[in-house]
This record gives sequence, structure tokens and C-alpha cells, in this order.
Amino acid sequence: MAKFPEQINQLPIILYMRHDTGGAPMGQKMDFFVGRAKQLLAEVTGDEKMYNEGQFQSSDNMNEDVVAVASAGTTSPSAHATAEVGPHMLLQRAQEIAQRAHSGQFDKTGRPYFEHCQRVAEAVDSNREKVVAYLHDVVEKGTGWTLQKLRNEGFDDRIVEAVDAMTLKPGENDELLVRRALTLELSRRVKIADLRDNLSQANLVGLDPSKYIRGLKIAEHGGAA
Repeated sequence: MAKFPEQINQLPIILYMRHDTGGAPMGQKMDFFVGRAKQLLAEVTGDEKMYNEGQFQSSDNMNEDVVAVASAGTTSPSAHATAEVGPHMLLQRAQEIAQRAHSGQFDKTGRPYFEHCQRVAEAVDSNREKVVAYLHDVVEKGTGWTLQKLRNEGFDDRIVEAVDAMTLKPGENDELLVRRALTLELSRRVKIADLRDNLSQANLVGLDPSKYIRGLKIAEHGGAA
């Protein structure tokens, strides 16, 4: 018995079975496939019982027929596998990352910061905008997150670019950030929703809302105000 050797520490995980199945019986191949799936999930969940159940009998006839691909691009040696991450899986992953990144943080009203991300996500339409909404503050305000780490988690360049556009850089003012975020289709509506939610919070607790009002006016003029 052997355990799947690769360290997989991210979701979502996509599993593929190649058509060229070699000489092993299909039943044996399916057992191998399910075993790997259990082990990959165990790596993420830390469930040792599932990991042990996922032990498999290796076979010389497998020839890497069953391959495991993580969304971040971690693959088995097979060159025939291609990672495809569905929009719903990316959204779920973004939610999980936001929850972890903002754990212990609070918004202006004293509520968990993650709820701000949720409200922004609910205010935009597409799944990809919702992904950006959940991730929009993880690099700037979250713990231990970088743009490269988001790429490693399987988020494509356009999503990472949108998050970057909404991330305040050292020495930068809020107006410059707003103007940059408004230039990208994927971050534009997210930034407007973010400004509106922050304005609502500021008004609720009596904080100065002027920078949010200013940001929304810039958005009304297409970033030209």
C-alpha cells in the first residue's frame, strides 16, 4: 500500500481520467481514482481517516492514467491534463479565503469584516465580480495574502488584476485607488458597491463620509471628475 505523495493544500481540486486507460481493469482504475480523490480532499481538510481510506494499490499498468490537478496548477507528471475551474468553485474558494484572511477583523460598525465582503458581493451581478468582491481587501487588509498567492490558488490574471486595482498601495491616496479601480470592467462595479457599503457604515456610526461621497461622484462621471 502507498499513499499519494503530492502535497495539495488548495481547493478546488479537479480530477481527470484519460481515455487511454492502459491495461488495468476499469474497476481497479476507478478504485485508484476514488482513492486519490479522498487523499486530495484529506490534504485540504486534515481528515486523517479519509486519508487512510484513500490508500491505493499502485499498478505498473496505470501509466498516470488517472491524474489529479489542483486549481493552482499543481499537477501530476501527465502532460495531458488541463485544469478547468468552474465559476461556482472559484466563488466558493474566494469566500473561504476572505473568511480566513479577515478572521478577527471588524468593519466600522463592529461587525465581522467578512460581512462587508458579503454585502459587496451581493450588490454585484456576475460570479466573477462576486469573486473580486470577496477578495478585494484580502491583500491590503487580510493576513498573509499576496497577489501571487491568489494566483497560486487558481485565480486567473484578470481576477488578480482587479484585486490589485482595488488594493491601496503605499503612499497612495483613496482617490487614485478609486480612479484605477474604475478603469477595469471587472473591478468597476465592485468598487462602486464597496464605496456605497462604506458610506452606509460611516453614516451609521457618525464617521466622516466625505471620501466615499467623493469616490461615488468620481464614478458617476466615469472616473473623470
